Amino acid sequence: MNNENGFSGKTAVVTGGAGGLGRAIVGRLLAAGADVLAVDIDGASLAKLSADLPAARTLTQDIRSADGPANVLAATGGVVDILFNNAGILDGLQLIDEVDEDRFDDVLAVNLRAPFRLCRAVLPGMVERGGGVIINTASLAGLKGGRAGAAYTTSKWGLIGLTKSIANGRGWTRLAGIPIAPFRVVGRTLVYRGWPIRDDLEQDSEGSWSGRGFVLGREFCRFRLVRPPGALGA
Repeated sequence: MNNENGFSGKTAVVTGGAGGLGRAIVGRLLAAGADVLAVDIDGASLAKLSADLPAARTLTQDIRSADGPANVLAATGGVVDILFNNAGILDGLQLIDEVDEDRFDDVLAVNLRAPFRLCRAVLPGMVERGGGVIINTASLAGLKGGRAGAAYTTSKWGLIGLTKSIANGRGWTRLAGIPIAPFRVVGRTLVYRGWPIRDDLEQDSEGSWSGRGFVLGREFCRFRLVRPPGALGA
């Protein structure tokens, strides 16, 4: 995305829109000319987003709820050209013999079932209008495994599979389904998990690293990487 009005006249929905990565996504979409609805369960953070980015519309919504997709569509007037399923929760790095069923179900409800339901809600309109874009925030845990707990890893593998199914389903030619796999998100900090990403990161006095995040060659956020013991050989 760039600062040109390439998305002028397009309506975008960003879930988890008040958090660090979600906030950056909202800002970039606004800069590209989109009409953006930021959806988040945290009303206070949405209020701060509104104060900082007044052009963004907001909706306080628990996306796990049964009426979540209907409320999102109502807030956009039934039109969604870009859906960015960014909301997600972690699982405390609990392995299969540690995680209980309630936590497992809750992680999948936010990370997989909610995106599934939102995708299903917006797809008919996208097809009718002749195209659309769905972007799902996945994770390295959904590509490699071993980077998170059992519930989170399961949810992200499922989300990548869902995205591929959408992108290849029913012969749609003007519908893009795109998974992205950023670093693990904790609160508002992107966390480095022990493998080198680039060799020109800037290190601060506390041993952490700062850098920039890119999608398809374009910067979408700045981040701070929390350096684990022994990372980068120091």
